[in-house]
Amino acid sequence: MCVKNNFLNGRTFSSLGDINNQCMLWLEKVNSKVHSTTGRIPNEMIKEEKLNSIDNVPEYSVHLNGLRKVSRDCYVSFEGNRYSVPWKYAGMEAMVTKTDKIIIKIDNEIGAEHSILEGTGRISRNKEHFIGLLKGIRDQNIMKFDQSVERRDLKKYEEMM
Repeated sequence: MCVKNNFLNGRTFSSLGDINNQCMLWLEKVNSKVHSTTGRIPNEMIKEEKLNSIDNVPEYSVHLNGLRKVSRDCYVSFEGNRYSVPWKYAGMEAMVTKTDKIIIKIDNEIGAEHSILEGTGRISRNKEHFIGLLKGIRDQNIMKFDQSVERRDLKKYEEMM
């Protein structure tokens, strides 16, 4: 039987839901009768096919990747928003993957995970990403200080006075 000539022909519908309901009733009716070509009932034949239900098929994984540079202030920009990463990754390249969340990988290691921010201009900040940042900056500055400033005993200044 052809749907065009049997189901739609001469029918009226009030909505998409109405079309779907009427169609399901019509399919149940025609698939319960013996088919003229096969000589069999379609509803019984479908059981023999042992098809998998679409409910058992895993969802297709859709994700978006983007290569980004971690800023000096420990953030990665992605789709108009900023997501924090641990401070040790500042200045490095990161692969950002968007699935049901934002995953930020540096050197194939997950550096951070965030919930997706709606809109743009928003910031997702994890306070743990910044622990040790000031100490790291201070240690770097002390090393620079140690290399560029000569240390003298204060007695030398007293002698000059």
